[in-house]
Amino acid sequence: MDSSTPRNFSWLEDGKIAALAFPEKREDLEFLANQGIRYLVTLTKELKPRVEEVPALIGINICVDDYCTFTLEQVQQFISICEKALEKKEGIAVHCRAGIGRTGTLLACYLVRFKQLKPEEAILHVRTARPHSIETVEQEKTVADYFKFLYLEQAC
Repeated sequence: MDSSTPRNFSWLEDGKIAALAFPEKREDLEFLANQGIRYLVTLTKELKPRVEEVPALIGINICVDDYCTFTLEQVQQFISICEKALEKKEGIAVHCRAGIGRTGTLLACYLVRFKQLKPEEAILHVRTARPHSIETVEQEKTVADYFKFLYLEQAC
């Protein structure tokens, strides 16, 4: 990646879902739009990107504190955005401050839902693609709880 690439940017699934650290500059947002990304999901309470400066992007906030995790409702909100974007063949980017803890948690949930991975497999996949992702036991538990919700509780 060159200097015009936002910090810690990478695709989890090419053309579909990407992750990055907080997009600090307008150029970061323009880069995302130029990659075909339509939805920018912000997970930070403390920082908000200026999405309004780039009309091609739709900003969505699902905010939690740093080193914390998500409720099942927040995970479902994220997944519904992904479903909409995938249906329209539009890209999604998700970020927190560094693009590893909160971001990695939702990326793993994405893999559980759309690639039918078990929680351990999804977490390993994300950590391989984006080292240091999913920083706390609580974040790991969120992925496991989402898996249980999708595949175990639905069967009852």
